[in-house]
Amino acid sequence: MTKYFILLIIIAAIILAYLLYKSDKKELAIAITILLIIFMVLIILAFMGI
Repeated sequence: MTKYFILLIIIAAIILAYLLYKSDKKELAIAITILLIIFMVLIILAFMGI
C-alpha cells in the first residue's frame, strides 16, 4: 500500500513540476525536480533494502 502511495506522490510531483515549468516559475520547477530525484534515490534504496 505504501509503495502505491509513494508512486502517486511521484506522479503528482512530476505533473506539478511540468505545469510549473510550462509557466514562468522555472526556479520552483527546478527545485521540485531536484526533490523528486532525491525521493527516487531514497525509494530505490528502500526497495533494494527489502
